[in-house]
Amino acid sequence: MKLVLDIIKSNQDSQANRSLHLNKEDALVGRSNECDWQLIDPNNYISNKHLYIEYKDNLYFIRDESTNGTYLKFPYKKLPKGNNITINSTDIYILGDYEIQARFVEDDFSEDIISHINTIDSNNKERENIDIIPDNDFIDEPFDSLETNEVDIMNIVSNTKKDVDEVEVERDISSEIDEHYINIPDALNEKDEKLSKITDASLQRSIAVLEKKLGIEICSIENKDREALFEEIGDIVLNSLIGLKHSLYVKEKIKEDMNVLKVDEKEIESNPILLGDSASKLLRDKQLAGMLGFSKISDAVLQSFDEIDRHNIALHASTKNLMNVTIRKFSPEGLEYYFERTNALKGIFKPRTFKLWSAYHNMFKQFDKDPDTGIKLIRKEFEKEYKSNAYGVSLATQQRVK
Repeated sequence: MKLVLDIIKSNQDSQANRSLHLNKEDALVGRSNECDWQLIDPNNYISNKHLYIEYKDNLYFIRDESTNGTYLKFPYKKLPKGNNITINSTDIYILGDYEIQARFVEDDFSEDIISHINTIDSNNKERENIDIIPDNDFIDEPFDSLETNEVDIMNIVSNTKKDVDEVEVERDISSEIDEHYINIPDALNEKDEKLSKITDASLQRSIAVLEKKLGIEICSIENKDREALFEEIGDIVLNSLIGLKHSLYVKEKIKEDMNVLKVDEKEIESNPILLGDSASKLLRDKQLAGMLGFSKISDAVLQSFDEIDRHNIALHASTKNLMNVTIRKFSPEGLEYYFERTNALKGIFKPRTFKLWSAYHNMFKQFDKDPDTGIKLIRKEFEKEYKSNAYGVSLATQQRVK
C-alpha cells in the first residue's frame, strides 16, 4: 500500500513538488534541502526537519519534531512532539501555511484490470470494423414501388406549403412569448455593468455591517474597485495574523532566553493567533474557537496585542534600570561581597588588597572566556526588575479595562 501526501492549500506558488509518494518507506519533511520533501517557507515557521514519516508493521506513522508544531485539522488538535501517530486516510495536517492531506493507493494496474482493458479495447476495434451503412444495403431492395406508384406533384406542393405555414405560426408564437413573458434588454448599459450594484437584500445587510465598522462604502462602488477593496481587506486580516503570530513568537523567545519567565505551553497552545493566517478558518468555525478557549478571533487579537504591550513596557523599564543594577553589582562593595561568597579571595599571607585585585583580574579573564558569565551575574536582578514592571503594567491594564 502506497501513501500519498498532497498539498491541498498553500500560499507558496513557488512550491514545485506538491505531492510526496511513499511505497512502504520512511521520509523526512521540512524546510531543509536535505529533506525528502522540501517545503518552501520564507516565514521560517516550518522547521528544517519538521516531521518524520515512518513505515512500520504495514502502517504509516507521522512524528512531529518541529519547534512550532504540527496540527491535525479534523478533529483539531496539536500532535504531541516526538510521538508516532498513525496516519489515516483523508487526514489533513497543518504545517504553517500548508494543509497536507494523506491518502492511500493500492498497487498500479493488476493483471485482471489489464486483461479487462484489453478485452474492451479489442471489442472496440471489432466494432470499428463494422460499417455503419453496409455496401450491399440496397442490393436486395426492389425498385418496383418507385416504378409502379404514381407521384402526385400537386400533393407534394400542397403538403410543402402546409409545412411552411406551420413553421411560420410557430415562429410567431415563439416571438410573442419572448416579447410578453421574457424580459430581454435591447442592449447592456456599460456603466450599469461596471457598477453592478449588489441587489440581494440579505447580502446588502451583511455588507452594511462591514461598511459601518470601517466607515467606507462598498455596495455602491464599481465591480473592479469593490473586488480590489475586498482583496485589500483580506490581505490586512491575513498579514495582521501572520505579523502578530511572529511578534508573539519573538516575545516568548526573548523571555525564554533571558529566563525571566518560563513559557506556559498551555497558554500558548490556547491562543489561535499562533496559527498565523490559518487562524482565519476560525472566523467561521466558532466551535473550534471555543475549543481553543476563545469565543472570537477579535478577543484573541486584543489579548495578544495586550501581551506584547506589557512585555515591551516591562522590557523597556527593566533595560533603563539595568545600568543602575550593573553599577551596584560591580561597585567595590558589591564585588567584595561576590568574591567572598564565591571563595575567590584565596591566600593566607597575601594582603587583602592584592587578593581583591587578583580576583577582579581573574573575573574579567572569565568574561573573555565565557561572555555569558557577565549576564549570569545580573540575570537575577534583571528578572526581578522585569517581573516587578510586568506586574505593575498588568495591574494598570486591568484598572484601565474596568
